[in-house]
Amino acid sequence: QESSRARGVQLVAGTILNPSASAGRGGGLGGVAAYTPAEQSVLEKGQAIYKEVCFSCHGEDGRGEAMPGAPAGTTRAPALAASPRVAGHQEYVIKTLLHGLTGPVNGTTYAEVMVPMGQSPDDWVAAVSSYIRNAFGNRAALIAAADVARVRAATGARKALWTTAELEASLPRLVVVDPGWKLSASHNNPTAADALTIRPWSTGRPQQAGMWLQVELPQAVALTEVEFQSSPVAPQDQPAVPGAPTRSGGGRGLPGAPAPAPPPQAFPRGYRVQVSMDGTTWSKPVAEGTGSGRRTDISFAPVRAKFVRITQTATDTEAPWSVERLRLYEAGRPPGVSGPR
Repeated sequence: QESSRARGVQLVAGTILNPSASAGRGGGLGGVAAYTPAEQSVLEKGQAIYKEVCFSCHGEDGRGEAMPGAPAGTTRAPALAASPRVAGHQEYVIKTLLHGLTGPVNGTTYAEVMVPMGQSPDDWVAAVSSYIRNAFGNRAALIAAADVARVRAATGARKALWTTAELEASLPRLVVVDPGWKLSASHNNPTAADALTIRPWSTGRPQQAGMWLQVELPQAVALTEVEFQSSPVAPQDQPAVPGAPTRSGGGRGLPGAPAPAPPPQAFPRGYRVQVSMDGTTWSKPVAEGTGSGRRTDISFAPVRAKFVRITQTATDTEAPWSVERLRLYEAGRPPGVSGPR
């Protein structure tokens, strides 16, 4: 094991010290036109890192670099292309880069290990993580430096490389939606449950501080993450009706008339997340921040709760706030812990 780790370190070090050997390599950024300029910059930085450091094991196309002298199909490292692990929960990639990975992956044992890169800055880890999650046929949310910093702090005492089984057990787990979930909201309360579906719940009115959406769970869980998407929606003067389609604005308009303006982006201009065990006494904010795109991913230190409330904390004179595909995650199990939480 030590010899394989040494070979991995030597390979990465050699690639970093000899960047010309990897010039022009790395996968393309499919669909990058959909990203903001800031996101595009992060992905381009991640692509450059991949070309300099990662391609030598994972391949120019993300399918794994062939192992010299080995039987056909043998690669130095697992494929990143179309990988459900890479495109799954963001902590999988972050933890792998920070602390390394050893042992079988999908039943295959590799001659070399994934060496830890935790000495790299948070923005470096975030950039290359974001790139591999959006190249080689993958598509997933970008990772922020703050996400890396949070995971780094939570796993700072770790010295050993991860195994896939141990790593997967540590990841936040999706809380499965069941009929016992109760949703309520400060605005358009009768349609609050739409937030769990592909039909967005919307405040209807432009965003104002104090608007909220709340989930009551059948039983308390150790919450650690809230995730949702926000489709563009048009303001509505009338209360939303359950089952009625959410107005997306626009439409074709009259023949020859100018195309109607698209509806405004409906992500939260500001948010605060609080939790409660009884729905009456609320915690201090477990997370605060701003939305910036269609998907909002809010992570925080695990806290046991039965109620979770997301409050809008900013103002927008035109855009309502919308939520769809709302998902909650509970904390994964620490190493060595088994059984129900």
